[in-house]
Amino acid sequence: SPDTPRESRQYAYAPLGRGAVLPTMDNATLLPRELIDRYLALAGRAGIQVQYGFTGGASDGVAFLPDGVEMIPFSWPGRSSHSPVEISDFRDVESLIRLVVAVRTE
Repeated sequence: SPDTPRESRQYAYAPLGRGAVLPTMDNATLLPRELIDRYLALAGRAGIQVQYGFTGGASDGVAFLPDGVEMIPFSWPGRSSHSPVEISDFRDVESLIRLVVAVRTE
């Protein structure tokens, strides 16, 4: 996430400490609004803080889309991805865990 003062907030902005991320669009997918709304509602009912929007990269689940599989990636905001000093906020990771558990128990 470009949530530092030196970076533009126009690309993949998901501030640390504000919850898990539902990447609704990335370099390979654009998710249907109904799917996004379903998981945002689930998170809301469970009191789980989530963010959503455009992110970079792509989910490995993209390979299954041609077979008709519904796919929505879950993630966490982080800084300096793929570097020795990648940074995340434990609250976001906890939010992501709660979201996965909520989906599994729905």
